[in-house]
Amino acid sequence: MSKEAGAAATRPRYWPALAAPATLFLLLFFAFPFYVVIGVAFGSIDPILRQPVPAWNPTAWNPAILSFTLSNIVHSDGLYEAAFVHTFQLSGYFRGRVRGSRPR
Repeated sequence: MSKEAGAAATRPRYWPALAAPATLFLLLFFAFPFYVVIGVAFGSIDPILRQPVPAWNPTAWNPAILSFTLSNIVHSDGLYEAAFVHTFQLSGYFRGRVRGSRPR
């Protein structure tokens, strides 16, 4: 038996047990809320109360909403284009300011 195969066989198996709480934390506090936001975004609006109605089943999601949003980001006359561009301009500006202010 080679050294590498022997080292793999004696490697401790407690790392998956130590990673389990972090995995549960990520599922509970990131993946589930992300799914809720996506469900509301791809849902519909109640015609009477004008409240969002989430679509929990991914097969019921309307892909036209995604294409509408992406087209409003990409096109120069879109709803979100100015905010999208300004976000990257502002983050680039502050990134340069932070890098320039560090003592050497």
